[in-house]
Amino acid sequence: MNLAHLIDDHPADATALISGDRRLSYGELRDEVAAVRGGLIAHGVGVGDRVVLACVNDTYFVVMYLAVIGVGAIGCEFASTLSDMGTSVTILEALPKIL
Repeated sequence: MNLAHLIDDHPADATALISGDRRLSYGELRDEVAAVRGGLIAHGVGVGDRVVLACVNDTYFVVMYLAVIGVGAIGCEFASTLSDMGTSVTILEALPKIL
């Protein structure tokens, strides 16, 4: 089982995530993950490609991460507290297919 399938068997109307004022049901989460996965595939992202995830730790990160691993790519997260130089180095070292 791939971690991306962790959300598959839950009831669509059950709450999956809460972050601040944003709530996502499992159905909404699956829909958002599928949409992002489709976008990644449309941009040529596939198995083994690296994708830099430049987002804070909230529902958007969860959606992006599940989509990335769902296409077999590698999610490369970095801390939002890095300096501009640290961010640049992280991105250059990751050699991402897409940001």
